Amino acid sequence: MRTHRHPRATLLSLTVAALYLLAPIAFAQMDPTDAGIEPGGKRNITPPSVSPSQTPVAETPASAGWKRAIAPWKWSFPADHGAHPDFRTEWWYFTGHLQEANSINDKDIPTSTPIPKPDPLATGTQPSYDPDVPADGTPGGAEYLRVDKVVGDKKPDGRRFGFQFTLFRYGLQFTPVQVTSKWAVRDVMFGHMALTDLNAKRFYFGEILDRGALNQAGASTKEMKAWIRNWRIETVGPEEYRVRGETPEFGMDMVITPRKKLVLQGAAGLSQKAEGAGNASYYYSYTRMTAAGWVRINATQYLVRGESWFDHEFSTGSLGKDQIGWDWFSIQLDNDEELMLYEMRRADGKRDPRSKGILVRADGTTLTLGVEDFKIETLARWRSPGTGGDYPSKWKISVPKAGLELESTAAVADQELRLRQLSRLNYWEGVCNLTGTREGKPVTGRGYTELTGYASPLGEGMR
Repeated sequence: MRTHRHPRATLLSLTVAALYLLAPIAFAQMDPTDAGIEPGGKRNITPPSVSPSQTPVAETPASAGWKRAIAPWKWSFPADHGAHPDFRTEWWYFTGHLQEANSINDKDIPTSTPIPKPDPLATGTQPSYDPDVPADGTPGGAEYLRVDKVVGDKKPDGRRFGFQFTLFRYGLQFTPVQVTSKWAVRDVMFGHMALTDLNAKRFYFGEILDRGALNQAGASTKEMKAWIRNWRIETVGPEEYRVRGETPEFGMDMVITPRKKLVLQGAAGLSQKAEGAGNASYYYSYTRMTAAGWVRINATQYLVRGESWFDHEFSTGSLGKDQIGWDWFSIQLDNDEELMLYEMRRADGKRDPRSKGILVRADGTTLTLGVEDFKIETLARWRSPGTGGDYPSKWKISVPKAGLELESTAAVADQELRLRQLSRLNYWEGVCNLTGTREGKPVTGRGYTELTGYASPLGEGMR
């Protein structure tokens, strides 16, 4: 999630981290056992029962020192693909649409890096993995690999999947109290990974969290590289990124490469989210990428290839006090255009005037959209049996400025992320199918939609 990607990820990361660790300074000063981490590396931390509104992160001493997104950023890549530790919140976010492939070495996969391929001879060689035992911080580490069969489908109508993979970094305090201690922690990192099996109409979700100490979790400031034990995003070649993560129930391992140049969101990458200086984030996207590798469900791996979307955002607070959530849409159309829209919802039922969007044309040029340039109408709703959240599930999207009329429908109703490690925060993020017209011509597409504030309050973390 974030709030900047548009609005979503950053907000989520702050709120979640606040729920998990309400006393960041005390946490950093604790003994390993006091912090719920045993000498062997095992975690035994129970999320506190205090709500974030009772202990606003913005009012703690640990919030001092962080930079805010005020002036335009001087972008420099590949360093800006990496971490920005002067800002409190950051995330790296991939989503995508995949289909089974009988081969993932085809010439249309633009990468010089070998595509990750499962080895059917490795069946059962690593039958289990204890998620509480940290990996060594190097590429690889402990994994869940347990494969009974590998599937590669030659048919054009083979199995289809959607995926989300996001790693978050949240700064607990600008300067650790015990800087010489190996247990000293400045950041906490957490991740959300989801896989939607569109054929079976099944949704799989996993989460992971660890402190940025002992090399259990971290992020590079030189390139795109972030990890939480065996969940990893890393640069493996020029503009080539490997995304991989494992849970007992499902996993994924892919190389993802841009098909279009990156897009700076907002004003040259400065994305204002609410009224007031600093209520903004630095935000850019790769709106169309190629993905190839494999996904696993239980003991079956599927060779896959498809398209992906990437967002990277960093900030220190970006929401206004009257903002209660957001609806965010990333859309990839079959005419090689992409559309990003987000609506910031206010407590009075209106959308915030800083809601925005962007259309990326086939040639990579862009059309910036203000709140007056698009309209999103809810056509149907879905109520979560798990949380009671009442979510939109079908939308009419109109962008008159671009001659665009779309209808978006959730591909699977239940794509709600119900967090277990981080209590009291639930949101919906999943695959949607699109049909409509672009300047009168039929168009179809696929997208990811994120909905926050419908099942859980967002708290004060981003204020």
